[in-house]
Amino acid sequence: MGAQERFASAPVLLPEPEVLRKASSLAKDGYPYIIIPLVLALLCFALGYGLLARTPYAAIPLFLVAALLLLVAGFMAYFFRDPHRQAPGDPNIVVSPADGRVTRVVPLMPGSVDSPTVVSIFLSPLDVHINRAPIAGKITEMTYTKGKFLMATKEESSLVNEQNSLTI
Repeated sequence: MGAQERFASAPVLLPEPEVLRKASSLAKDGYPYIIIPLVLALLCFALGYGLLARTPYAAIPLFLVAALLLLVAGFMAYFFRDPHRQAPGDPNIVVSPADGRVTRVVPLMPGSVDSPTVVSIFLSPLDVHINRAPIAGKITEMTYTKGKFLMATKEESSLVNEQNSLTI
């Protein structure tokens, strides 16, 4: 039995359209960062194609700029992706609100029993930059704090950098 016959007899499992929609969604805030480089790339391709017949060497820089803009649009689409996440059904589980590396979990006031816990998560440019609610509940307080822009890997950055804090 040849390879073509083996693959022809294998069942093809396609995901449901709802799964595809959830798996390939983008954050709305990312659309301008994706569409603008795409439009500029198409414009560069069109101008380059128009120059190709008359002066072929003049079209090369436009094609290179268009390729670079396509790469930028592709990276932006990757950066602003919003993959579907299935939260566990157990209400006693606290899930991570973001993809990334947990760098610190400590009480804000170590001596106090009722101290809130500080959880710091470092997001690299390759991580999904969507934050989700870590637990079920009602948001009782939302506080925006202006701050510094220290490197995220510094320990004090999670306390002094610009931030949005939620109490659930």
